Amino acid sequence: MALKHTRIWQAAAAFVVALTMLVASLPAIAAEPIRITEDDVALNLSGAVTIYRNQGQNFQVSTAPGPALYAATASLTLPL
Repeated sequence: MALKHTRIWQAAAAFVVALTMLVASLPAIAAEPIRITEDDVALNLSGAVTIYRNQGQNFQVSTAPGPALYAATASLTLPL
């Protein structure tokens, strides 16, 4: 009986590992992509972000990896 329960747990663990590997291999997608062209000089993020007051003046935006698997992060300091 103990051997049967051990096999069930081993099968469950193998399933969880396989599912985790599958999910980790999927490409990241942006929830609300914002198109940026070479001619853009400014981005209006007001419709895509939530700004919380009294949380400091730093603002960070991260990008999802593109086809070249390159992600970027921009850190900004907002004027008070």
